[in-house]
Amino acid sequence: MTDVKSALADWASVLGGLGSIDVQINVVPLGTGVLANCMAATTVFQRMDGVRSVFESGAVSELQTGVDPNGSAADVIINLNASLVGSSFWFNPTPGSTTAPPSTKYDALTVLRHELGHAFGINGYRSDAGTLESAESPFDSLVQVRSDGSAWFIGAHAVAVYGGAVPVTTLTNGEAYYHFGNSQYQAASSDLMGGTGLPPGVVHTVTALDLAVMQDLGVPLASASGATVATSSGAASGSSPSGAATSGGGPILTGSGGDDVFTVVSGVTTVTGGAGLDTALFSATSGAETITFNTGSVTVSGPQGTATLTGVERLHFTDKELALDTDGHAGQAYRLYQAALGRAPEQSGLTYWTDRLDQGASLSKVAVGFASSSEFAAKIGGGSAASMISLLYQNVLGRAADAGGLTYWSGLLASGSSMADILASFSESPENVAKVAPAIAHGMWLDV
Repeated sequence: MTDVKSALADWASVLGGLGSIDVQINVVPLGTGVLANCMAATTVFQRMDGVRSVFESGAVSELQTGVDPNGSAADVIINLNASLVGSSFWFNPTPGSTTAPPSTKYDALTVLRHELGHAFGINGYRSDAGTLESAESPFDSLVQVRSDGSAWFIGAHAVAVYGGAVPVTTLTNGEAYYHFGNSQYQAASSDLMGGTGLPPGVVHTVTALDLAVMQDLGVPLASASGATVATSSGAASGSSPSGAATSGGGPILTGSGGDDVFTVVSGVTTVTGGAGLDTALFSATSGAETITFNTGSVTVSGPQGTATLTGVERLHFTDKELALDTDGHAGQAYRLYQAALGRAPEQSGLTYWTDRLDQGASLSKVAVGFASSSEFAAKIGGGSAASMISLLYQNVLGRAADAGGLTYWSGLLASGSSMADILASFSESPENVAKVAPAIAHGMWLDV
């Protein structure tokens, strides 16, 4: 029982919220090679996501609301394989110590921590083939199954911690879709919630990635563990804000001055981003939300309620993302399409170039990709410097070049300045910014 209590204490130290989670441990026969399994004793209907009903783990629902959905009965049930408990599990007699398990035995504390991770949200309704029918979990809604059969967790907090979408296990090993990683070469495989199997003698603890996933799922976290702070209403505040206050019945989320990611859950009324590239994460599709543009703010109404956002550049939904940074990277990428190609961008292309800018590429560097394209060459041609600049004026600004401008830009091009640099300058000129502004006033859609 000491390992059980220690595993619970590990999670209790990082989880916030309300209520008291009761755990039942069973020692029962399980399949060959199965160390353990876990389930939330109950689920709670949360919302509709299109045609599917979203059900939350009863344990998470209790943390969020303080209401125990199954009364005095256990909230979480963990089954340990009876054939392994006495022979293959190692129960640390002093769980708080750094004593390593024998190289031939499985660390029971790691197994218990792992199973509790499933109870706290890494679970769902996908078939072995990865399909969903009429029900889904919050975790399911943030897993993207791609055309090549790969699956990726795309919650904003986890993406920020991992450095990109997190690979979800798709191996036919009984771990598919609710674990991370598919090979030893992926860092996610060695996470507490890794899906390539726990080797004997190995210890895993709760990681920053695990906490980021929990935050994406709306699980309240303790303030000391990271960005989410449980409020008195049981809702959770955003990711890296400085804190949360309550106003009008719901928390106010305030940014830290950096690149903040806010999880907008039930009860949130106000989000203020401030400096940096700030993202608001919603656990519904864009079609389930109503977006209203106000002077200086945006209001989003949907399954989670209504929240007013100020200074937030990206609205991240489960199916796509709305970029509001018309003066930032998304706006720059959009204007570059119009300047170079004379057309609105396709969503995938805009996503790609916006991401390049988000990752630190300069606008001139991105412009190289446009200036070297056959589509741009067909519009500008390969004539003299003066003829190319004249066409640039006509294509970008929709007018003939003035004499002074033609002389200036032709001289730069003739003396060795790159067309990419000149294209970037035209793209961000006040004249082109004003020309494109009406088209992007209500944001630009990006892929997730």
